Amino acid sequence: MVNQFLTKQWAAMLLLILGIGSSPVRAQQDKMFSQYMFNMMALNPAYAGSRDVLSMSALYRNQWTGLPGAPRRGRSSWTCP
Repeated sequence: MVNQFLTKQWAAMLLLILGIGSSPVRAQQDKMFSQYMFNMMALNPAYAGSRDVLSMSALYRNQWTGLPGAPRRGRSSWTCP
């Protein structure tokens, strides 16, 4: 009788853990840009104004094209002396 009660208790605990563990999880993803040499100000704001020229850039990245909810990132920046 006691063994049967413990089995039912473990089964209920396992179902509870599986129910909580299978709930949808959402998280943010870090922005990712390639071409580091063309994207200095996005990664290091101290780079702004380090050269004595007008500098402008615009970047766009579409990751995992065709999948619903796929991340898309855009960035534009400019700096002048």
